[in-house]
This record gives sequence, structure tokens and C-alpha cells, in this order.
Amino acid sequence: MKEVVEEAQKGNERAKFAVDIYVYRARKYLGSYFFVLGGDVEAISFTGGIGDNSFYIREKILAGLEKFGIKVDLKKNKEMVGVEGEISAKDSKVKIFVMPRNEKIQIAQETMELVKKSK
Repeated sequence: MKEVVEEAQKGNERAKFAVDIYVYRARKYLGSYFFVLGGDVEAISFTGGIGDNSFYIREKILAGLEKFGIKVDLKKNKEMVGVEGEISAKDSKVKIFVMPRNEKIQIAQETMELVKKSK
């Protein structure tokens, strides 16, 4: 995805289209959860590879959601790449966090727990 984002930022139309599809799907899920919870959302977290390493993708996902109380601090967003922290604007009703995780380690740990329980 890193290469796709880089190409999209250079103007590659196919890469832009791929990013747009990814962002559309992420926004669709975010909207689904938002409405299932009746708009009572306290926080959004971005994690796992793209979520914690791509300020560009996070910015695109969160664009235009101010009317729902979701406001990102663009400066903080650009600074939080691969590090844990809050990227919500001071006046955002919903807190927004970046939370790096190593999925491979997480999967290995959960697999070990399952193996231990099965013995």
C-alpha cells in the first residue's frame, strides 16, 4: 500500500483510484459503526500498518466528518507516523488515536494462547 500511496501522490490515476476505493470502504465501515452506535462515539483508532503509518490515508478517511464531531489536527496527523498518539483537534467531540501494532506478533501470541488452551 505504501507504494500505491506514493504513486497516487505523484499523480498516477490508477493508484489514485485504488486509494479512493480503500478510503471509500474504510469510511463506509466507520459510518456503519457510527450509526449502529447511535452517534455515541467517543474515539476512533487507526492501527495496523496503513492505519499507523499513513497520515495521507487517515486524512482522506476523516475528511469532511466535522459535522459528526470528528475533527483531525492535520499537523498532529502528519507527525504521528509509526508512533502512538492523539491526532484529534482540540475541539473534536470524538478523540482520534494512532496506535501502532505489530500484527504478526499479535497473531503469533493469540495462536500460542489457543495452542496452550487446547492441551
